[in-house]
Amino acid sequence: MNDPAPDVDARDDDAPDNLMLSRPDVPITIETLALRGADAVAILETRHKLIATARRGALLLTFGTDWVRELQPSGVETEYLSDAGCQRVRGFLGVEIENVGELERIALPENAFLYVVSGDGFHKLTGQRLPRVEGGRASTERFCQDVYGAERELKVRKAARANLDGRITRSLAGLNAVPRTELEAIFKISGQRIEDCAKGHGFGSQDERVGGTRETEPDVEPPTCGVCGKRAKYRPARGNRGPFYGCPDYEKHPDRKWTIDATAWIAKSRAAAPVEPPAVEEVFGDKSKGTK
Repeated sequence: MNDPAPDVDARDDDAPDNLMLSRPDVPITIETLALRGADAVAILETRHKLIATARRGALLLTFGTDWVRELQPSGVETEYLSDAGCQRVRGFLGVEIENVGELERIALPENAFLYVVSGDGFHKLTGQRLPRVEGGRASTERFCQDVYGAERELKVRKAARANLDGRITRSLAGLNAVPRTELEAIFKISGQRIEDCAKGHGFGSQDERVGGTRETEPDVEPPTCGVCGKRAKYRPARGNRGPFYGCPDYEKHPDRKWTIDATAWIAKSRAAAPVEPPAVEEVFGDKSKGTK
């Protein structure tokens, strides 16, 4: 009589197989792993490899301009992925934005405003959920400079929604504080440069972070707004735009913009030449004649 075949697998037939447990989105506990015996390590290694590979692939999809550098008080530099960068990687990582609420407008002092919106996040790769996340942007931020009226409203609304998506993506994917060394290693492969990343907190004032130096008010009498007669405010150079004078109450006449080149005004003032601010028609055109 033949001996019965050896029991090569004495585990419960209802126990999930190793392939299923290796999926990052399948919940797993120490107790479950303990029942797998020698297979437990292989399961964890597979899960780790899948997550690490997905993260590396996502970082390779980004550009240097998608990142913001932050210098911590300890001197350690970390990088976080901007809202625009999150749009590049969200589909690849399987991050979904769910249950998005209505945009809420909040009035701020001096005719400024803030839009906030909330929603939930779901990471299909890991199965992780992130409920009740808020995003928001304000009209006082740099991206709204020299944008007025309905265009400003729309721009802030769109930015608030993008911020919600970005906050969820960064949190679920671990892209809030990426070590500089990790990003530099990725950039060596993708051909990007850490120098192309924007400078954020810890790198000086806002003007200094975009490449300028701290500027004080020039020692000349400022012009007055050609629209409302208000004493103009000096604005230092930013990006590709040189310094200029602008109306501090520009939001009260958003359809009638007024600025004047600061370099020219200062030079003429210091030469003691009589200088008059440009007429309204010279700035935005004589509307009665149909010009712009």
